Amino acid sequence: MMPPYRYLYGGIRRLEEQACKLSRRLQLYSIQHAIVFGEERRLLNRNAALAGLYRGRRAFVLGNGPSLARLDLEHLRGEVVFTTNDFGCHPVLDRWTPSMHCLVDPQYFSEPEKFATVFGRLRARMPGTRFVLPVTAARLVQSRGLLDVERCYFLRFVANVGIFHDLRLDPCKPIPGGQTVTLVALMMALFAGCNPIYLLGMDMDFLASPKQQRHFSPQYEADVKNCVSYTDFNYLTLIECVRLMFLGFQTLSRVAASRGQSIFNASGGGFLDVFEARDFASLFQADPQLLQNTEDK
Repeated sequence: MMPPYRYLYGGIRRLEEQACKLSRRLQLYSIQHAIVFGEERRLLNRNAALAGLYRGRRAFVLGNGPSLARLDLEHLRGEVVFTTNDFGCHPVLDRWTPSMHCLVDPQYFSEPEKFATVFGRLRARMPGTRFVLPVTAARLVQSRGLLDVERCYFLRFVANVGIFHDLRLDPCKPIPGGQTVTLVALMMALFAGCNPIYLLGMDMDFLASPKQQRHFSPQYEADVKNCVSYTDFNYLTLIECVRLMFLGFQTLSRVAASRGQSIFNASGGGFLDVFEARDFASLFQADPQLLQNTEDK
């Protein structure tokens, strides 16, 4: 005979599962039925200019993990490159500037004075770069001159990409946000028509060092020391966050396949095993067009 507490435990688990399913349904409903008016609608409509912007060109989407320090990023000069967060402190920007830079964490805009150095570097070191920001930051960016607003594109985030099995990418409408900014950068690379797409610096090893900030340089560590980060989470919360990250990458892997686009992980380290691995150096040892044609087959 099963002990009574086993029945109670089973009932609690079923309630938790039902609550999770209801939460997913509510988030799916919120993105399908979100209504956008006025100035926000005008800003989202501008994103149509990004559709197919780099169609058929290979691209590199950069995270800021420690493996990035081991790569010779000077190879990326002349390539389509998507960067994120405080990549502005990387010395390679003396050689080239990224095509698009994503900055979507609300912290950057709720307390912009804490990140004056970050914004100053973006203005000074990324001339011509397009910036992708949350639509809630539009007025602040313009009123304080944080960035050149003519080069800014704004997204409305609803729900989390990790809860979707499939997704129709259209930044002219509300789209799901990601548990990490690199998911947003990858969505923008897909929307821009890039193919193939290579991921760099996406170590995704947060669970291996939960109380230690790990990025590609000490300067980056210094810039984010006052931020709320994953090092402030308890371990169970961090596990759930990383789970949502990986679910998000799985969703975008399916989206890419449905659109005829390919994604590869060329980070050379870490735990992101959702995508096939590629050696970074090998991508520059032959004619890039020939390599791209091979990846497309």
